Amino acid sequence: MPYITQNRYLIQTQTMTLAGKLVEITSTELVLTQASWVADTGRFSVAAASGLFAESEAFPPDRQVIVGRATVIHAHQIP
Repeated sequence: MPYITQNRYLIQTQTMTLAGKLVEITSTELVLTQASWVADTGRFSVAAASGLFAESEAFPPDRQVIVGRATVIHAHQIP
């Protein structure tokens, strides 16, 4: 399985980029906590290597973010 729970990911979907801790994997969805919408990654290589972004907005800390796996274009583990 390419995804590993409890790791942080930078995920680009068809409509947005998200970052967060992967806590659950289902056949159709990825569930993130400690998640943010990433408005601007800045230099992508820096963002992928460091998990630092030029601009992002956090979701409320007590919320899960559910991402449809069919919408994922690519995902990278980040620190």
